[in-house]
Amino acid sequence: MASSSVAFSADGSEAIARPVSLELNTVIDASNLESFFEIDRCTAVINEGAFNKVALQFPDELLMYSVAVSQILEKQTRAAMFILADTTFGSCCVDEVAAEHVDADLIVHFGNSCLSRTSRLPALYVFGKYSLNFEGLVTFTNELASSSTSNLYIIFDVRYQHYEDMLERSFNEMVHVHVVHVDPIFTSRQVALPLSHDAGKQASDKMAVVLRFGRHLPTLTTDAASGSRFLFIGEPSARVFLNHMLYFSKSSIGEGRAEAVAINRHLMKRYFLIQKAKDAATVGLVVGTLGSGDFRGMTNHLSIMLRACGKKDYTFLVGKVNPAKLANFDEVDIYCLVACPEHSMIDSSDFYRPVITPHELELACAPHREWSGSLDTDYQMIAASIEEDLQELALRTNDEDSPHFSLITNSYIDHSHRKQELVRQDNGEIVLSEPLSALAEYGGGYLKTRTYQGLDPRLGQTSVQAAVKGRFGVPIEYDKEPNSHGR
Repeated sequence: MASSSVAFSADGSEAIARPVSLELNTVIDASNLESFFEIDRCTAVINEGAFNKVALQFPDELLMYSVAVSQILEKQTRAAMFILADTTFGSCCVDEVAAEHVDADLIVHFGNSCLSRTSRLPALYVFGKYSLNFEGLVTFTNELASSSTSNLYIIFDVRYQHYEDMLERSFNEMVHVHVVHVDPIFTSRQVALPLSHDAGKQASDKMAVVLRFGRHLPTLTTDAASGSRFLFIGEPSARVFLNHMLYFSKSSIGEGRAEAVAINRHLMKRYFLIQKAKDAATVGLVVGTLGSGDFRGMTNHLSIMLRACGKKDYTFLVGKVNPAKLANFDEVDIYCLVACPEHSMIDSSDFYRPVITPHELELACAPHREWSGSLDTDYQMIAASIEEDLQELALRTNDEDSPHFSLITNSYIDHSHRKQELVRQDNGEIVLSEPLSALAEYGGGYLKTRTYQGLDPRLGQTSVQAAVKGRFGVPIEYDKEPNSHGR
């Protein structure tokens, strides 16, 4: 585990002087400000929707333009603007928590986005019109398309999605070239309503072809993608690039260089973590988003699945995840991060315990589900398969329970004595038969085994003392202690 010195008290100068890393092509000329941030589109949406309080969410690399954008929008609309800077989780997610603090009725999300639908508030997505060498892109794409007749799927990072139509028109005559479009709900002149507004509605033909990561990918599955080629337009470090490589791992994905070796090594590491999850007796469910739709339902289903498999589970809400926070819970064997597609898979090599995705946890717990070699980082897309797993676990009998052979410890591991039964309610939902039966022994049982159990309250054993005046000042320099000048 990486070690570093931590200062427990400071005057704040280090935080003020800390530099903010800016990405390439984020320096915007004043003459292009309204075009880059699509001010006309924002103004039209705010005026047509008669929104009164609008939260403007900016990532770090665009925060320097927040005041100018806010002033322009306030002049062109009658709405009050509130700037959101430090997000609760990742900047790619809509921060509904911060927006609700100012009672906003609309969030305008600027910059990179994971394309996750919100759960409560309507949102308008403005990715920013970043520039690229379009002529060079056409030349490179033409070379790829001409070298083979296999299907070529072109995926844009959201920052360059405004080039999708232009590139598609350039290759209309090549039937094997397909430009993958971002779902229009994120780019239209209408707000994207929360997922709760879609309940009970029939999915349209367009929604039926939205396969993964907020993009339209018609008539394509992981098996059908085998033999196809993918071209990603964006930064090689972009999370959406990794997500597509992991999901379409049987295909050829390139952005000018070969990535097969790196992705195969990454998949081997994820397979090892799946085996660790099978052996784990206690799992921590870390909520890494409060804005993505139905994160509560996913967390609840994972908890039910874990208890049906005889594993203890805890649910944590810690904000932005880091090794120091999760190292506080020694009893947890492995963590599962329920977050948006761009933050659900993290490199946990510096963490005290490994961190996996909901899909990997499902593969570890589902009795008859085999790994196909691809990983899905979008938990909303595996919700249906997890419900199928719960249905199967509910039908399982005690005779089918058997110890699990660990490929890591080379021994048998048995959690059957803690398994809880599942029952099907009248509405078809699978729930625990006794949801509160095992809660008492979870935290309290482990706490009794610790040498240090916290401060002893000594109730009734301490005499009452009169209150006295304490020290005055701030922790760095109280009034009754010498300061840096020796006084």
